[in-house]
Amino acid sequence: MFATIVAVIYVLTALLWLFCTHQRLIRNFAYGLGFIAWFGHAWLLYQWIDLPTLDISQSYERVQNLHINNLFSLIIWAAILLTWLLACKHRRLVRISAIFFPLAAISIGLVQWSPGYYLLTAGQNISQLMHILTAVATFSVLTVAVLQAILMGIQDNYLRQKRVTGWLSLLPPLESMEAFLFTLIILGFAGLSIIILGSLLMLLNDQGHTTVNHAQSFYPAVLAWLVFLTILLGRMFYGWHGKTMIAWTISAILILMVSSLSMWLITGGV
Repeated sequence: MFATIVAVIYVLTALLWLFCTHQRLIRNFAYGLGFIAWFGHAWLLYQWIDLPTLDISQSYERVQNLHINNLFSLIIWAAILLTWLLACKHRRLVRISAIFFPLAAISIGLVQWSPGYYLLTAGQNISQLMHILTAVATFSVLTVAVLQAILMGIQDNYLRQKRVTGWLSLLPPLESMEAFLFTLIILGFAGLSIIILGSLLMLLNDQGHTTVNHAQSFYPAVLAWLVFLTILLGRMFYGWHGKTMIAWTISAILILMVSSLSMWLITGGV
């Protein structure tokens, strides 16, 4: 019941933010609802992920349920937090988080309708847990980046047609949006570099029969890393911007999504 209430508040907040753009009182009310939903979502994630269980000695210990639906919900939650933190510098960016609210509601519904278990004991698998948490943080950054790229594409198209109205008029200027996207790409590239290095170390230390399968899912992640490297070099040395930067960013993140999903299917985290 509580999960349903949080999902409904998310959807209501998104509708208020997107369609009551010029009514300050309603927007402020929506801000409050958004915080309530986000904190409620945090409590749900704690209940879903950190679970008590009995060990052999009949004493309780904590295990982490890192099922793919739980991780998806965690990534969206963290993406909302990231946009709010970045909005401390660029206030108008806070409105971008409203677009994540329907996704947050969907992620809550997925956990409720299709619960699953992929248990990990932090005390016994601390390196694997840190690897997964780094991946969650990186995916949160890249989730914001792909949304930013899509918004930039829409904003650029409407600017060319001189039809910037409604909620689009509340976004920062296109130049600021592009600089923000480049910052996200740098953060995502750094996080992805750490993830690939950790994955490589695990592959080298893996003595089991799953090494080949893990390697097959590892290659697309390296390809995505190379695409992000190309974006950074293109931006720094050739001044890439606009549609070129948007297209490369979306392509890199799509490659990464496919590789990550394949890895989770291989490791049984679904």
